[in-house]
Amino acid sequence: MTELSKPRSPHSHHVPRHEYCPAVAYLVTGATLREQHFFGDNQKLRHLEETLFEIAEASQWTLEEWAILSNHYHLIGVGAESAWPLSPFIQKSIPRQRSG
Repeated sequence: MTELSKPRSPHSHHVPRHEYCPAVAYLVTGATLREQHFFGDNQKLRHLEETLFEIAEASQWTLEEWAILSNHYHLIGVGAESAWPLSPFIQKSIPRQRSG
């Protein structure tokens, strides 16, 4: 295995590891837990979109394109030189729903 293809930790499943380069467009796709429709009405979708844009601005990411649906999302964004890396940005932006 080359250095780039090694996982960062035993808990990481990303091979090759995710790298961040400023001023490069990234496509991010994600889904809710078990693809449940947590954002099933316009008010919830609007709130999620507003929250996403507030956090993007605070973390110096520009969202170029986006699609936010009731159970998944697609984002194309570009980070500034001093932007948060992708993982903290996504973790802060997309609420985690836990069953329990």
